[in-house]
Amino acid sequence: MKDHWQFKDIPPLSSTLHFKCKKTLMASSSHYHYHNDDDDEDYVNDYVEDYVNDYVQNFDEEPKERKQRIYMERHREDSHQMLWNDYFCETPTYNVQLFRRRFRMNKSLFLRIVNRLTTNIPYFQQGKDCTGRSSLAPLQKCTAAIRQLAHEDLQRLLYIGEQRGFPGMVGSIDCMHWEWKNCPTAWKGMYSRGTEKPTIVLEAVASSDLWIWHTFFGAPGTMNDLNILDRSPVFDDIINGIAPEVNFYVNGNPYHLAYYLTDGIYPKWATFIQSIRLPQSEKHSLFAKTQEAVRKDVERAFGVLQARFAVVKNPSKLWDKEKIANIMKACIILHNMIVEDERSTFTQYNEREFQESEEEDTFTVTPNSNLGTAMDRRSSVRNRQAHEQLKFDLIENIWCATRIAEDNVEATLNTMSHEPRLLRPTNQTLVEASAVVDLIHRTCLLIHRTGTKFGFEDQGKKIVGFHGRSGDALDALGVYFVHDSLTTSLPPLYKLDAQGGTEGLIWDDGSYDAVKTLRICQDDCRIAYLEFEYDKGGKSEKFQHGVKGGTPAEFVLDYPDEYIKTVEATYDKPKLFQNTVITSLTFQTSKGRASFFGYKVGKKFVLEQKDRRLVGFHGTEGDAIDALGAYFAPIPAPTPLIPAKKLPSVRRRQRRSYMG
Repeated sequence: MKDHWQFKDIPPLSSTLHFKCKKTLMASSSHYHYHNDDDDEDYVNDYVEDYVNDYVQNFDEEPKERKQRIYMERHREDSHQMLWNDYFCETPTYNVQLFRRRFRMNKSLFLRIVNRLTTNIPYFQQGKDCTGRSSLAPLQKCTAAIRQLAHEDLQRLLYIGEQRGFPGMVGSIDCMHWEWKNCPTAWKGMYSRGTEKPTIVLEAVASSDLWIWHTFFGAPGTMNDLNILDRSPVFDDIINGIAPEVNFYVNGNPYHLAYYLTDGIYPKWATFIQSIRLPQSEKHSLFAKTQEAVRKDVERAFGVLQARFAVVKNPSKLWDKEKIANIMKACIILHNMIVEDERSTFTQYNEREFQESEEEDTFTVTPNSNLGTAMDRRSSVRNRQAHEQLKFDLIENIWCATRIAEDNVEATLNTMSHEPRLLRPTNQTLVEASAVVDLIHRTCLLIHRTGTKFGFEDQGKKIVGFHGRSGDALDALGVYFVHDSLTTSLPPLYKLDAQGGTEGLIWDDGSYDAVKTLRICQDDCRIAYLEFEYDKGGKSEKFQHGVKGGTPAEFVLDYPDEYIKTVEATYDKPKLFQNTVITSLTFQTSKGRASFFGYKVGKKFVLEQKDRRLVGFHGTEGDAIDALGAYFAPIPAPTPLIPAKKLPSVRRRQRRSYMG
């Protein structure tokens, strides 16, 4: 009889070993079921014995010695003392300028950050290890963090925007791409645009002092500014009814939504104002120049952010997108803290904006009344008609402000000193000089008063010309009179609304004395370009609208004896274009002349007022002329000629008549 196994000092077999033994025994019995029982039992015992011996042998082996953690002495106490002596003691090794260059901020701001982090975040607090030795000091931890990275007042923003020519403007908005070097391979197609490298997009709004007060980070690099705007929360407060209400005036018209300056890709909403792509007049050129200069604030903010923190300028080497977002957030927070800290250092604004003023502000900021639904507020944000009207008013506002500023500068120059000085001749100085010469001439005529006295006077009229007879001297004198606009009240100016398409940019030339010349360009199915030359007090002024191209033509009036009485026009929406445009124009004059341009397609309208003459145009434009309206003024009544009175002749010689 076989001896039995006894397992006294051997630990229990593991479940894995039991399973292996059982599986092997079952397999053995199935393969050797033709043998006798004694052989089969011997085989099983030998097999189990081998397993047990192997298990016991492995159990008795001593475990390998565990490696100790490598310890490096960093002399953190000495390092802290060196850091203190270099930058923070009373007589530091490096001065204030070098501190700001290396830490990207002033020392006072840095110490304020260290104090707040030490108070609120346990990681930055100094502790002790198991031996009682102090850990790294808060100053060392904050220095390492900063070197690795190497809510704005709404009334203040509105005040700054108004001073720069844009009432109601609270900043400029744009996007910046940050390269993601270690973007996961599975995501590269989503974050790479074409053959470019993967990037993550930052949307930001910045004010003139480079304060970044709105950010939206994390959109893939394949998205453009419009796609990011659809995801951005920039207008969430307005739509949800929790943003403060802003009320301001532009060109005398009230508005209730603040707006941002943008580039051309953004939509034409009431909260966005873009530049003019191809300005055709002085007003539009001035507006485009001013808007593009102010809109660069956000571009400058991106440049300063990258210059301050090399981690944002260089491609990100992190894998985790959330960590990348935290780094960007930290850099923007530090950037804003630096801007806020240095506001008092640099004279970026007029100091009187922080002082009490007797003048009332042209804008108000009040708590939101939360009236209307979210859909109504969303529609008001995206209102294109409000956008067009606001843009037109801003153009007029900047144009008028510039003219007033030029007049103030001229007046200042004239009153700066009474000493003789050389001035550049301008229209104003030439007019003043001619007035002085005229005064001298009239004074000379009154030197010797002899003979019979006579005079010319017609109530409410002014002298505009002379006639008479002359020989060796002046024999007779007569005058011409016209109504004096300063003393005679004429009927007011009449403005006919623009007719045609409802899209496009609003333009308004205003009213003048008369229209002298019209230049028109037409393409296959529309009036693409209009240029008007007006007369104002003997001075010509030109305005261009639309896009110059196609077949040019010119219509010249016999000014001042001829004026435009009627304008007939047609408008339609061609298949190749998105907007409704003017397709034909017919001008009829006081002398019976008519001039036709374009193709008579679509609906017809007429600009005409009885007993009035056309003195100006207004309308809307895009790539062509979308709509057209006009100004009409009264036709001056003919002035009767007052006969000349004959003066007694001085010498009996042949005389000749003249008319002046």
